[in-house]
Amino acid sequence: MIAISILLCGWRFVEERKLVKYLCVVALAMTFHATALVAVMLYILYGIKWKRIIWLLPAVEVGLLVFGRKIIMLATKILPQYADYLGGKYDVSGGSYKMLLLLNVVLIA
Repeated sequence: MIAISILLCGWRFVEERKLVKYLCVVALAMTFHATALVAVMLYILYGIKWKRIIWLLPAVEVGLLVFGRKIIMLATKILPQYADYLGGKYDVSGGSYKMLLLLNVVLIA
């Protein structure tokens, strides 16, 4: 929660498109939780015109369904402190296609 609070304080740097300042905020948040690094994607995603590329969503979802495990394996190489989750009780394939469909409907709505 501390890392999220720090990231929220830096949101104005995303809106103002000040990358260096935002990266400093992310670095500070990472001192509390390493996964704050994922917030760098917010800077990239903020500038995207979603109405233009929403049709790519099904292709991205299929790609994540097919290559998701490989992506997670790569992520655990970058953040090895989470490697113990693989093969453990928190390693689930979870979810269903019905839930994916529901999430897409909510997104489009």
